[in-house]
Amino acid sequence: MLCPVCGYSNAAAATQCQACGTQLVAEPKPAARAGDAVCANHPEQPALQPCARCGTFYCAACLERAADNQLYCANCRARSGLPWDQREELGLLRAWFQTCTRLMLEPTQTLAVTPRDGSIASSLLFTALCACAGVITTLMLCIPAYGRIIYMALDAAKKTGEGSGAPALGLGLVGGAAIFIVYFGMAVGGQVVSLFVLGALEHLILKLLGEREVGEYTVTVRAHALGLAPFVIGLIPFCGPMVMGLWSLVLRCITLMHLQRVSAGKAVAAILGPVVILCGCLGLGYVVIIAAAVGASGLSR
Repeated sequence: MLCPVCGYSNAAAATQCQACGTQLVAEPKPAARAGDAVCANHPEQPALQPCARCGTFYCAACLERAADNQLYCANCRARSGLPWDQREELGLLRAWFQTCTRLMLEPTQTLAVTPRDGSIASSLLFTALCACAGVITTLMLCIPAYGRIIYMALDAAKKTGEGSGAPALGLGLVGGAAIFIVYFGMAVGGQVVSLFVLGALEHLILKLLGEREVGEYTVTVRAHALGLAPFVIGLIPFCGPMVMGLWSLVLRCITLMHLQRVSAGKAVAAILGPVVILCGCLGLGYVVIIAAAVGASGLSR
């Protein structure tokens, strides 16, 4: 196959020019039901196939193969990729929000044109933003409640003569803010730790399931991070955190299936496997504690 750019003669099945790297597309082959299909840009040319994103028929010259091995037209290629990967041009928060909404509303179409791999730092930053969005609104609204509880406790102690005489209202506000900082740090830190721990377990499970073409560990980490996109609805106080967890669990299965190119069953097994292991460990620990308590009570008698 001749390269249209440099004229180098490549093998017939080549998808990329060996000389200049231009993406190559095989010449259109006649199809039984595609006799009337013509290119949208060149009506005189027979169509090769529809664009994998918009579904419009194009000829071989108008289609380009992307990293996911699918063919896309020029317009769809211009919109390909994640806004998150273009955050230097779009801005950090705008790129993050657009990525979250696209992954939530059109996960399959978005992941079809998403680069498979990404840096650990990129996944870590996306996870941190999702974790912040998931808890910050609800916790901020809870600050007055926390402060009120501390204020009432201090005021009651002051009335009974057990208090220190310090302003109960001020201490209540400080205490509420302190509780917010602690909970916020635990929520964000927990998500960051789980990104690497659960990512490692998910990657290990895929290996144990005999998946030969599984990508690098960074691909699994990227899939886990992008699967946290529904945490954006945590900005809706109280009801948001109730929904985002389950939605995120489903999206994580989809992102892992597409980025690691595994079957749906293996993706679900990799995502739910660590959850089952954790529940099993907690259940075993509970049984051990109960058994120890029963044994201690028996010895005391």
